[in-house]
Amino acid sequence: MPPLPNGRHELFALELAQGKTADEAYQLAGYKPNRGNAARLKADESISGRVAELQRAAAAQTEATIAGVLSELWAIGMADANDLVEYRRGCCRYCWGKGHRWQETQGERDRREREYLRAVRDAGDDEEKQAEVGEWSERGGVGYDARRGPHPDCPECFGLGHGEVFVKDTRHLAPAARSLFGGVKVTKDGIEVRMHDKVSALTKVGQHLGMFPKSVKVGNEDGKPFETETVIRWAMEGEETRRDPSQDDLSEDSEP
Repeated sequence: MPPLPNGRHELFALELAQGKTADEAYQLAGYKPNRGNAARLKADESISGRVAELQRAAAAQTEATIAGVLSELWAIGMADANDLVEYRRGCCRYCWGKGHRWQETQGERDRREREYLRAVRDAGDDEEKQAEVGEWSERGGVGYDARRGPHPDCPECFGLGHGEVFVKDTRHLAPAARSLFGGVKVTKDGIEVRMHDKVSALTKVGQHLGMFPKSVKVGNEDGKPFETETVIRWAMEGEETRRDPSQDDLSEDSEP
């Protein structure tokens, strides 16, 4: 149904659809106060039909908004934090080198060779400088790849390798990871990747679906009820039950 041709009538219908009384809508539409005229206009079929249409459209928009919010919350709850940030353990420089000696990438080896040849050339026939330059060493060879896992028998890192934090390129995140992503902050200690609260998101979805009450009672018989979100956090931490410390009757000095 298109808007009413009379602008005041359309405005009157809009105000009624938003919950105004007939008298309030009548005045907001630009009419002088008149309770009888307001009531008659409200009863007009074209007005009542337009009000019903506006209310149906508002209800549909609200449902779509709720569905969108729930979808976003569910995506946050199901997202894998590893899609944003990973803690990786890779091999050290000695893990896979020949004889567990220092291993280089091909580029590092080429640069070192150029520097060595330059030093040899600069030394010329000066035996003292030649001694300072020393003999060329292949070290542990080339082929170092930090992505490779540690060598279990490495005498330098003892199979532990080196750990590092790897932050994904946020331009290429999967939809769920993009929902979880809360931004990046650069601090004096490095990059801090912020994430939305997964537990809070799942709690809101569960409460909307009526999966659990606002609060649940766990622990002591007389313990105060804990918020559902708190209990979910405990469960995700791997703890089956918790007691409210305020309900403990015994102190460390009390006798059994």
